[in-house]
Amino acid sequence: MDSRGKHRRVHDRLSDLPDSLLHGILSGLGSRQAVQTSALSRRWRQLWRDVPCADIDEREFAAADDETWERFEDFADHMLTSIPRETQLDAFRLHLVRCNAGSDRWIRRGLQHVPASVDIRAAHNYAVAWQPHVRISPGSSSCAAGFTRRLTRLRLVGVSMVGFLEHLHEYCPALEDLHVERCKMYTDTDVVASPMLRRLAIVDPSFYAGNAALLRITAPGLAFIRLEMSYKERGYHGNVTYSEPMALLTEASIRHMEKDHEQLNQRNIQSTEDLLHQALLEEESQEFPVLHNLKTLILEECDIGQNFEALSSIIWNTIKLEKLGLHHCMVT
Repeated sequence: MDSRGKHRRVHDRLSDLPDSLLHGILSGLGSRQAVQTSALSRRWRQLWRDVPCADIDEREFAAADDETWERFEDFADHMLTSIPRETQLDAFRLHLVRCNAGSDRWIRRGLQHVPASVDIRAAHNYAVAWQPHVRISPGSSSCAAGFTRRLTRLRLVGVSMVGFLEHLHEYCPALEDLHVERCKMYTDTDVVASPMLRRLAIVDPSFYAGNAALLRITAPGLAFIRLEMSYKERGYHGNVTYSEPMALLTEASIRHMEKDHEQLNQRNIQSTEDLLHQALLEEESQEFPVLHNLKTLILEECDIGQNFEALSSIIWNTIKLEKLGLHHCMVT
């Protein structure tokens, strides 16, 4: 072989791909890794700025000290201010471990790019506020400015949220999938969604002062609902009512979570029938709601009544039910 062939320059085929494909590749990386690809070559130097996904994760900055937080803070600021103003994001994700009052600004900056999907997670409960509907002076709120109009998927974990769910149908008219986990909200909260909402999960919510929390749900287009409500020291938190029939519902998962088993044994547990009347349709009905399209129902840590009496009502009123799961349920 010609000795010159051994030292022939290897052609960079990856860099020959069009920008749209390279942006798709970078979208699968975290934003920090995407930015680091700028060191590969001149071809990659500016590619990360036009990636339609911003994924800012504090866990990529390993050490938990002030210097590390400052480096993460600088990176997050630089990342979000470097995205071209006209870019609309397919996804905006923010995962925070150490939170401070200033971290809310990253949410505002991310929403300015009108993302279709948002995922905000805080390791320390309620240290981050989700309040895009609140006006920040000067100017209007993110919702009023239309920054949430494209949202089809919203996942919030460990944040405080006040006054947002009540006007969900106005703020997020295109929302199809909402997941709210370990979030803090008003004692009486209305979830009022547009008919576009198909999937709703409310997991272990916490409520402000008061031990008789009430969650009212208006979402006529739901096909899937997941409720995980817990008993607290001062009483049951999270009674749920539903204002309209759920004619499209095909899958439901209901779970009672008990964080203090001793307290549970001393308390008169709400029956599955009562919970489902509230959670799935008819708070005052004596029968399990008629759900013609329900195919899957999972009950976990629920009281299903004397001699399984709740089951007959469930089976009678769900003619298309294909899967019924009873996990750690109680028969009284």
